[in-house]
Amino acid sequence: MLLEALVACAGVTLRAVATSIGVAVESGRVHAKGEIDFRGTLAVDREAPVGFKHIELAFELDTDADPEQLETLLKLTERYCVVFQTLGARPSCRRPWPRRLSGRPWPVRFDTWAIWPRRGRRGAPRSASTARR
Repeated sequence: MLLEALVACAGVTLRAVATSIGVAVESGRVHAKGEIDFRGTLAVDREAPVGFKHIELAFELDTDADPEQLETLLKLTERYCVVFQTLGARPSCRRPWPRRLSGRPWPVRFDTWAIWPRRGRRGAPRSASTARR
């Protein structure tokens, strides 16, 4: 999912930068690949790191831009891609203490209540007119 987020962000950013600097890009593909040791993620080996060791981002572009324009495009894409910059900066992450939500049992369970419509009498889905009451 992390690589997908990086590819999506880099693609959108590249398109925005290309439009901004006037580089015509007919089509393109963004590729990301990373090196990860799943022994750490799956708790098989306590010494193995959790997360990616290395990530590569590559672009295939159908454009008539000259090499100087392409270099500018890629530099600006790196600079303004939020996911790319966040991965490079290694921001501090913390988990706040869990809070009890009023009316919810402790601990909070993520269940199908958020996905399925509320049920009226006898298990039938509520109609739009009765759901407002």
